Amino acid sequence: MAPDVIERTAPVRKQPLMTALDGLGARPAAEVLQERLRTLAAGLAGADLLVRELVRAEAVARLNALGVRTPARIVDAALGDARRAWPRKRYRREPAPRGRAGFDHA
Repeated sequence: MAPDVIERTAPVRKQPLMTALDGLGARPAAEVLQERLRTLAAGLAGADLLVRELVRAEAVARLNALGVRTPARIVDAALGDARRAWPRKRYRREPAPRGRAGFDHA
């Protein structure tokens, strides 16, 4: 399987994905960062939340080491906010009873 293709059923290794950030010098140009982070995001298509969070953490750490300002915001913008994308089960609230709980009204 190519490193940039992720299947939901196959175990995902974050290391091949992180090659998108290899070879960046200190304080890389915005255009270079944009291109590399878009490549990284494309490689995460279909990945589950755990993989996305692991890759995000590694990307933030690498950009921080390179002296990039606000690395977390930049990575979140590139990868999308995984926390919002995760499907959450929504519960419908039951309507409150008209009277006070435990009291019968005549």
